[in-house]
Amino acid sequence: MIGETVLSYKINKKIGEGGMGTVYLGVHEKLNRKVAIKVLNPVLTGDNDIRERFINEAITLSKLNHTNIVTLFDFADIGTNLFLIMEFVEGKPLDDLITNDIGAIPEVRCNKIFKQILTGFAYAHTKGIVHRDIKPSNIILQFDDTPKILDFGIAKIIEGDKKLTKTGTRMGSVAYMSPEQVLGKDVDHRSDIYSLGVTYFEMLTGKTPYDLDNKSEYEIQHKIVQDTLPSVKAFNQGLNDNYDILIGKATAKNPYDRYNSCEEFIDAIDGQYTSLPSSKTIIQPQLKSNQTVYQNINNNVQPDVKKNNNVIYIAGAYIIIILVAGFIYFLNKDDSDSNNNIITTKSNEQTSSGNTKTNTASKITENECEIFVKTWASIQTNKQLSDYASMYDPSFYGIKRTKSGKTTNYGYSDWINNRTTMYNKATALSITYTDLKTKITSDNTAEVSFRQFYSSAQYSDEGHKILRLKKDSNGIIKITYEELIYSTVAGD
Repeated sequence: MIGETVLSYKINKKIGEGGMGTVYLGVHEKLNRKVAIKVLNPVLTGDNDIRERFINEAITLSKLNHTNIVTLFDFADIGTNLFLIMEFVEGKPLDDLITNDIGAIPEVRCNKIFKQILTGFAYAHTKGIVHRDIKPSNIILQFDDTPKILDFGIAKIIEGDKKLTKTGTRMGSVAYMSPEQVLGKDVDHRSDIYSLGVTYFEMLTGKTPYDLDNKSEYEIQHKIVQDTLPSVKAFNQGLNDNYDILIGKATAKNPYDRYNSCEEFIDAIDGQYTSLPSSKTIIQPQLKSNQTVYQNINNNVQPDVKKNNNVIYIAGAYIIIILVAGFIYFLNKDDSDSNNNIITTKSNEQTSSGNTKTNTASKITENECEIFVKTWASIQTNKQLSDYASMYDPSFYGIKRTKSGKTTNYGYSDWINNRTTMYNKATALSITYTDLKTKITSDNTAEVSFRQFYSSAQYSDEGHKILRLKKDSNGIIKITYEELIYSTVAGD
């Protein structure tokens, strides 16, 4: 391969090699511009389906333009080879820096680098692109400490090909894989957030959380699914305890318990010396259905001052509440079920000081609406159709208007069937939005509007979208109405 020319780039030397392929240094014959040329592993190129996915994914990746992501300039399909022509970055892989140079990266420097990494992933996730193979070796640190992320989309190109299992090629490096990756489930941006949490652990401690030298791959996979990560202080005693909370949330076993976005991860890092992590509205799965539950979870670290006294006061308060509840029960045991429900509700609302709190579980907030729309867009992009259907209320109705004025009305079943058919056919699907506006219309309802962009290998369009949301007393948000007016129609 050395000495050959690909798209006016002469291949000078090999600069890297891995399971995905070989990387060469290339120089443009006239512009004298250096590039990195990745030649995909022949195992991955001998199938027409992979070639088609490669082209579709390369088109998507070429649209990524961010300071912290290596730019894809071009691609080529020549003979039996597939080539990616990428930005050449001079620097050192992050794993090399940690393993061979300095070990644990000093805290201030580490956070500065890692927040830039998160910024790059935040940008990609808004484009509907999930990396799937995050690890320190896929991050190049330039000499000014600017990180560059490699190999966006490469994992998706080969994903789902059954032949790869036979060859031993696997998705993701095992130590950085999320539980859902280990279990072979569908992944979204929260899988990336898990892998970023493991990467953050290694940057801070100089070690991976697993004993890669003495543990088998099966044992590591078992730990990923079953065990929480060890404390960072076991490897670096100088670190603040709050790092365990930061990383613990990023690497939660349930994706819904992790940070909802890389921006939220950055906010938690910035707030680590105050209320870490701050009270955030996060998406929680309902245990007995496919519905999505929104609830506020406050993980603030509580001080130990007067801890023993607080325990006594709380225990005393609980005893009083139990006695009062028992007394009320016997006074009202012959009352109707409705009266019993009222008494139970009132008893549950009593605090230890005797004050009554207002139940605000059903109140909807702008932050919840924003998170809901982000999740809704991500679920469609990743074609998680059962989760998508669960976000709609059975009473839902929708209206779709084209630029030509054609109007189509849908009920719940028709809408879900229409979208399911459409998304099943779509490849390289991306649903994004801008200009999100939220209007709270009552305590538990809201209307959000935004500019929606739909893109796939088959066609693309954009339009004005309206969603009406309703939150019930259990904290479940559903879409009750949807309206889309297309600006450009090139299909559907």
